[in-house]
Amino acid sequence: DAPVINSITPEFSNNIDQTSINELPINGRRASNFVLLTPGVAPDGNFGLISFRGISGLLNNSTVDGGDNNQAFFSEERGRTRINYSISQDAIREFQVNTSNYSAEFGRAAGGVVNSVTKSGTNEFHGSAFYYLRDNKYGARNAFATQSVLNPNGSISIIGLKPKDERHQFGGSIGGPIAKDRLFFFFSYDQQIRDFPGVAAPGSPTFLNPITVALPIAPRTCSSSGQTASETLACRGVTQTQVNAGLNYLRNLTGEVPRKGDQTLFLPKIDWVINNKHSFSAVFNRLRWDSPAGVQTQAVVTRGRTAFGDDKVSIDTLNLRLNSNLSATFLNEARFQYSRDLEQQFGQAPDPSEPTTANGFPPGASIGGGSGITIGKPNFLDRTAYPDEKRWQYANTTTLIKGTHTLKFGGDINRVSDVLDNLFQNAGIYTYTTLADFLTDFSIPSQKRYSRMNQGFGPTAFKFSTTDYNFFVQDDIRVNPSLSVNLGLRYEYQQLPDPQIPNALEARTATFPADKNNFGPRVGFAYDIFGDGKTSFRGGYGIYFGRIINSTISNAITNTGVVEGQRQFQRVPGDAGSPTYPNILATPPNVGSTPDIVVFSRNMENPLIHQGDVVLERVIAKNTVVSISGLFSWGRNLPTFVDSNLNAPTGSTTYTFSGGMFNGQTLTIPRFTGARPNTNFGRITEIRSTIESDYQALVLQINRRLSDGIQFQSSYTYSSSFDNGQISQTFTNSNVPLNPFDLSLENGPSNFDIPHRFVASLVYAPKTFFGLGEGSSVGRAVLGGWTFSPIFTAQTGVNYDAGVGGNAPSATSTGIFGAGGANRLPNVDRNLYRQPSIYNLDTRVSRRFKFTETTNLEILAEGFNVFNRRNITGVDSRAYNISGTNLNFNANFGIPTAAGNSIFRERQIQFAARFAF
Repeated sequence: DAPVINSITPEFSNNIDQTSINELPINGRRASNFVLLTPGVAPDGNFGLISFRGISGLLNNSTVDGGDNNQAFFSEERGRTRINYSISQDAIREFQVNTSNYSAEFGRAAGGVVNSVTKSGTNEFHGSAFYYLRDNKYGARNAFATQSVLNPNGSISIIGLKPKDERHQFGGSIGGPIAKDRLFFFFSYDQQIRDFPGVAAPGSPTFLNPITVALPIAPRTCSSSGQTASETLACRGVTQTQVNAGLNYLRNLTGEVPRKGDQTLFLPKIDWVINNKHSFSAVFNRLRWDSPAGVQTQAVVTRGRTAFGDDKVSIDTLNLRLNSNLSATFLNEARFQYSRDLEQQFGQAPDPSEPTTANGFPPGASIGGGSGITIGKPNFLDRTAYPDEKRWQYANTTTLIKGTHTLKFGGDINRVSDVLDNLFQNAGIYTYTTLADFLTDFSIPSQKRYSRMNQGFGPTAFKFSTTDYNFFVQDDIRVNPSLSVNLGLRYEYQQLPDPQIPNALEARTATFPADKNNFGPRVGFAYDIFGDGKTSFRGGYGIYFGRIINSTISNAITNTGVVEGQRQFQRVPGDAGSPTYPNILATPPNVGSTPDIVVFSRNMENPLIHQGDVVLERVIAKNTVVSISGLFSWGRNLPTFVDSNLNAPTGSTTYTFSGGMFNGQTLTIPRFTGARPNTNFGRITEIRSTIESDYQALVLQINRRLSDGIQFQSSYTYSSSFDNGQISQTFTNSNVPLNPFDLSLENGPSNFDIPHRFVASLVYAPKTFFGLGEGSSVGRAVLGGWTFSPIFTAQTGVNYDAGVGGNAPSATSTGIFGAGGANRLPNVDRNLYRQPSIYNLDTRVSRRFKFTETTNLEILAEGFNVFNRRNITGVDSRAYNISGTNLNFNANFGIPTAAGNSIFRERQIQFAARFAF
């Protein structure tokens, strides 16, 4: 048996073995979700991304059999998180989660590296078949799946919805010999057919409650602050009939949304022992996913019924590997990969009541922030190819063993080609701070009460390529039987494409960065303290580099402000030629035609992370280990986006708070006013590498490898994570900081700060049913074969800001400062508030019926969130709304708006049958 503790290598890692993969309940059967069983990680957002050590989930690296399983454009696993999974769980033998101090052989990750290994055939035939059924008629209703219904008497009833969520997963695998001892095959097939209507609903169930227009209105009321929505509408001349029509229009866009998904995967694999020195393997993985209305996958979506989007994904991956044992001390591994990831998303057909523009779709409208709803065509659709990504990877690793040294060296070249066919915000998108503002524009066409309107122009299709060059050398030294020292050095260079359409008016559009000094030393040790293999002390330090995300590069290519490129324009009501809802601009605006552009900073560098840890590990019983670990991670050169076309603020605004925690107080802050320094452009978004992060953690673990029918893993992570504005952002944000001239306002807890996280899993497979049948073989056959497998998670809730809706008066751009950046209260710390803690219990109960020594049928039931705890995953984070120089409190601030994401949802029940031979 392999040692239960690691006394040879320094990495902080966890192996998820076949027992865990086969026996533990995993919601959706996405194998990579097992990563959440390991310490030092936390969910990044609500769609399945995972943060390692306080670093964005977009900076990880996923591999399968050593080949990249990433999509460079969105920097996620291939297919992204909305598909069920990109490789069948039935095809995975094991995978390793490396969070730090891993060998210099691995890289291209500022976060973690997850390496999956597929199954292979052997000299005996092995196979499996499975069928999973999930139907939410056995489960619970999502607490936020509601719809506002207008009663005949004019009142509103909030009714709970429980749309069908039914999925059928079926498939199997088989492997065995083609020629004994020489040639083997493995094949897996996996299909999921899902019918899972979504619920379109505003963030607050009372958002669309009736509004009674109060007439008459005294002139004093119309000029005073702190008006109610009723008073505001009356002062603007909106009638009760018009208000009712607008509310009914929005209500008709809520409710159940038909949504389906059909995913098919198959994976054939060949292993060939060419001779005593060489072996070869070839693996091909094919995925097809088709999902009408499936771009939005959550149970409740704060979008209108026709604003979900249709989704298609096609993935083809070929991995080839040649292993050569040239001598007892000279080994070589050569790998090649070709892959294609084609993703397409399209707008749904509009409702007959929705006003369509020249492109056949209604413009988007974001209404009311977190409590509200977004309607119309999503600002990111259509995506005919987004991306059509092809990858060619060539890698070679050589191992030399000489005395006490095991020397590894090699490298890989990764070339990625992205084809993009999309124009962001092509249908236009309006932003409304309040529902009253939207109802005003909906009712009176001449009004312009939106806070801003954005629209894109230009060609849709672009193509570019990036090439990553990576080289490493690693020396693992066995100093003596108790001490190992590990030394490594890795070099990484990400070659960016050349600019395609530079703008002569801005030199930064003609230059992309070339960060060529990315040398990452790594050093570690492992010491068997007493020389008996029962107590290990390990530690290490290394420098790791992440990639500049290809979607970020894409924006710098296409958004240069020239006619040949894509141009984004922002209009506010006071601009000449600004449209009225629901109209959009037919051509780029001529008056004040200052397009927004995106450029790289001249000092742009790849993300750099300093990581280190120390681990003390001790065997306390048979196959049982306890450990205590100290971890740190210092992020440097992390990306952010800053509008560099702003003058330093020369004016100020004094706001008066009305209601809430600062009622009656005043707040004076700088205001950005006047023309921009470069009048040829609006916002000049500069991509910078200036974010720094600081993560520290203490980890306690107790783990037992499967023996005597019991396996468990448990960990508690106590951590702190701070930074100065790190975000998980694909593409670019026009401006991240509140005030680009005072970045100290961005210091605070990280978006990924989860101070307390406890995870425990158990696999209990007694030979009898709690002792029953122990005395006879018949009793054991009847009462034995049970397995009980729970996973319990408890963690601190996610933090959030005290946000602000609306814009500063007479300012250069949008937001409370008029800088167009983050819109939150500057008098409180960033991420000061927290959502409630999460407690979740998933469990599986199964029984195997053995027909022969190697053949069995398993019947199982799984429950996810079995106690149906309402785990809050979203709140209304808008604390105040700007009205002139008043800040009016939002009574819904901090009120939950979502419960459940891709992992922590309402209770769900699943039944399955699995056959293995």
